[in-house]
Amino acid sequence: MNEYHISRFSRDTFGLESLQFESLGQAHQAAERIGVPAADLYALGLIDEVLRLILRQYNLQRSGLTKRAASFLDESLGANPVHLTQLTFVREFPTASVYTGKLTPEEYLNLPADRSGKAISLEELFLLHLHNVNPAATPLEILFDDAPLAQTAYEKVVAALGKFLDEETKADPKTGGESLLDLLTAPARISPNSLAGQLEYLITRWAELLGADFVNRLLRGLDFIKESIMRFGTGGFGGEAPVLEFHGEVKSPEYERFSEDKDWMPRAILMAKNTYVWLEQLSRQHKRWIRYLNEIPDKELDILAQRGFTGLWLIGLWERSRASERIKQRMGDHDAVASAYSLYSYDIAEDLGGWQALENLRYRAWQRGI
Repeated sequence: MNEYHISRFSRDTFGLESLQFESLGQAHQAAERIGVPAADLYALGLIDEVLRLILRQYNLQRSGLTKRAASFLDESLGANPVHLTQLTFVREFPTASVYTGKLTPEEYLNLPADRSGKAISLEELFLLHLHNVNPAATPLEILFDDAPLAQTAYEKVVAALGKFLDEETKADPKTGGESLLDLLTAPARISPNSLAGQLEYLITRWAELLGADFVNRLLRGLDFIKESIMRFGTGGFGGEAPVLEFHGEVKSPEYERFSEDKDWMPRAILMAKNTYVWLEQLSRQHKRWIRYLNEIPDKELDILAQRGFTGLWLIGLWERSRASERIKQRMGDHDAVASAYSLYSYDIAEDLGGWQALENLRYRAWQRGI
C-alpha cells in the first residue's frame, strides 16, 4: 500500500505520520492534537485507502496507466515543469523515508521501475488535489493544503492528468462508460457535505472490488464514525438567545382555506419521495450526478406511471434556513444540514434547481398523467 503524503507542516506541527489509523481511538488522539473532528479524520483515511485501491486496480488492468500518464504529461507540459512540480510535491508532502532523510526527493523519484517514485507521486499528487477540492474535507485542510505547490505547474499538471484519466478510461464497459476521473470524483459529487456519506457510497459502489475483509473493516469504521458523531457531537455555543415578543392587534388574521378535494382525492395514488435522498439514490443507480429536479430521468417517471401512481409528493423542496444548519452544527453535529421544516422562504431550493427545474419536472410528469 502506498503511503499517503501529508504535508511536512503537519508532520512538524502535529507529529502525524499518516491518515490511516487502526482504530478510531488513534484518530481521536490525533484529532485532539490537531483540533479537528475525529470522525472526519478517520473517515478521510478510509476514503483515501479506497481511492488508492481503485487507482491500483486500474493500473493492473490497464498495464501501467500511471506510467503512460507520466509520459503524456512530459510530452504535453514539458518534462522540466512536471519534474519540478513532482520534486516540490515530494519535498512538501514527504513519505516517511523522505521526511526522515533516508531518501532525498530526487532519490525517491528515481526509485527502480517496479517501485517508480515518479509514477506513485503522480497518483498521490492527484489524490491530494481530490482532497483539496472535496467540500466535506475542508475541516481537515490543514493536513493537505496544496498552497506550497502554487508556484509550480501543479494546477496544469492535475488538469492535464484529469483529462488523460478521463479520455483514456471513458470507454471501459466494466464501468458503464464512466471514466476513472468520474469514479474518483463521484464520492464528493454525490455526498459533498459528509465524509461518512462518501464512505458509505464507496462501500456500496465498490463492495465487489474491495473484497469481504476490507468491506467489513470499512463497515466497522463507518459504525465507529457514526457512533463518534453521536457520542462526541455534544458541543454547544454560548451567549444569550433573544426572546421574541409580539404586541398589538393582528391586522391580517388568517382564515382556513380548504380546496375542494372531492373531485380528485378519491382517485389519487401518491408516491412520496424525500427529494434529496431520492436524487442521491438516482445518482447511484444511474452512475452519474443527478443534482437538479430537471435532471430526473424520464425513465423514472415512466416507471411511476406504469405502476399506477397519479401523484408525486416531493418532501423538502423549500429553501431552508441556514440558521437551522448553523445551530445544529454548533450543537456538535458537524455534518448537519438545515431541517426540512425550518424554512427561509417558500421558494424551491436553488440547489435543487429552483422553480424552473420544478416546472420542467412537473411538465414531464403531467405528460405521463402524474
